[in-house]
Amino acid sequence: MKVAELEPPPGVRQGNGRVAASVAGTAGADPLAPAAAARLPETVTQVPATPGSLYVHLDTFEYYQYAAVQQARMSYAGARIVSLFQGRTHLFRVVIGPLPDVARADAVLDQAFSIGIPDARIAIE
Repeated sequence: MKVAELEPPPGVRQGNGRVAASVAGTAGADPLAPAAAARLPETVTQVPATPGSLYVHLDTFEYYQYAAVQQARMSYAGARIVSLFQGRTHLFRVVIGPLPDVARADAVLDQAFSIGIPDARIAIE
């Protein structure tokens, strides 16, 4: 087995405390400084956040009949089935909402947990 030792990459400290220079002839340049051509524009624009709507996502299923069972269990709270695609997979999500405020979303989430839906979560869309 043949073993060869390679030069350290540019900017890496060697055991003797020296810094290895880059190969492209920039021996005196700081190898960690960003290149002038790579600078991004320095203009930053801030806009106010747009408030979203609160929903409780109960669960997502590959088969409609499973989603329908869960929707029936939470129908008193306004559960409905939303069809969506993830890649080529057709999925069925059971959701409740939009809800008027965080207190109502928390109450619906607690109801879902109490009847055995452990994957329920609050979502802002």
